[in-house]
Amino acid sequence: MQTSEEDALGVYKNLIAHGTPVDSRHPGVENLTELEKDLLAGFEAKGEDLLSPPESDLNDKLRNLIVKGSPLDLTHAGSAHLAPFEVERFRELQRAKESRDLSDFEKRELSGMQERLRSGSAIDENHPGTENLTPLQ
Repeated sequence: MQTSEEDALGVYKNLIAHGTPVDSRHPGVENLTELEKDLLAGFEAKGEDLLSPPESDLNDKLRNLIVKGSPLDLTHAGSAHLAPFEVERFRELQRAKESRDLSDFEKRELSGMQERLRSGSAIDENHPGTENLTPLQ
């Protein structure tokens, strides 16, 4: 066997022993925001051995979200954290993402909504922003 074949065999043995690699090809990548997906791609391009300690920690966090998180779509339990107009905009951006690359602004917008799905507050009478409301006169 040639060296390249031995290397390929090693990769296959690793996959068999440990399952799907936790990288940008993993199905759980949908658990990341758009900006987190870009970070992960940058870390993969740089190479795991060349990451600084903070980058390595963030890479580990992203991989943990890939494996243990929930898809950041409207089926997520946190979908109650979005206002109705945001739900419609979220759908628009998801549809746009399927047919083209999102602009940097659109990625930031979608990532913000995805973050609220993951960790926001439900928009109801218990939301901290209710203190900003004034009584009707």
